[in-house]
Amino acid sequence: MRKYFAIAKAEWLDALQTRGEIFIWLFLETLPIFIMGSLWSTNKSTIPNFSTSQLVTYYVAILITSRLTGHYFDEGMQKEIKEGTLSRFLVKPIKFPLANIPQNLGGKAFNTIFLLVPVLVIIISIFRNQLIIPSPQILFFFLLSLVPAFFIQYSISVLVSSAAFYWEQSYSMVHIKWMMESMIGGYLLPLTLYPNWARIVTDFFLFKYVFFVPAAIFAQRLNFSEIGLNILYSTLWAFVLFYIGDVVWKKGLKEYSSVGG
Repeated sequence: MRKYFAIAKAEWLDALQTRGEIFIWLFLETLPIFIMGSLWSTNKSTIPNFSTSQLVTYYVAILITSRLTGHYFDEGMQKEIKEGTLSRFLVKPIKFPLANIPQNLGGKAFNTIFLLVPVLVIIISIFRNQLIIPSPQILFFFLLSLVPAFFIQYSISVLVSSAAFYWEQSYSMVHIKWMMESMIGGYLLPLTLYPNWARIVTDFFLFKYVFFVPAAIFAQRLNFSEIGLNILYSTLWAFVLFYIGDVVWKKGLKEYSSVGG
């Protein structure tokens, strides 16, 4: 266990060196809040089934969810696999790709304390009249929903990384993942604003548990029965996807080793 704490600490220190890049990404993810918040605050027309406060709160929740649950190691991992440099990790006394979890948490600890919290303070001060402040109970369920979302994101990144074992053009999977999360995961728009036929598509996939469900809980768009069911389903998906990712990774690793990786 000590070695994984060392990985998290190393990532914390690395975040100190790349804080400028991290701030730029955080700024880009914050832009939709200012754009959408300002647009809906000044627009007198109404959006069916959504108040301005709920929409602004939804995008604030999306920012928090993205910062606390995102995994971005898949593109770099694919490069390691294709170039044959993955072997340098395999000889170390750590389980791979599980080592990405403490590494991810170490970076998130720095980002949350020194970047996300100050940005949220600014957002709250600007949109204080449009934001819905969640009750302690809602906040608890929101944070609880982030746990399966975190592991779903991790497992998806493992599967995307594993594609490099089998497919030469696997880099496209990184972009497909981003498109799926954005379009049918609720990152760009709340899924309840989609037409009925599109909702059938979004309900079929698990991506809604990554962004939409946590954000909808935070914005108080779900009742307690719906919250419980969605957290249950997302937890089941997290376990199933974790198992599938582990199997696919280990099978790919055998292929990698058999060709001299």
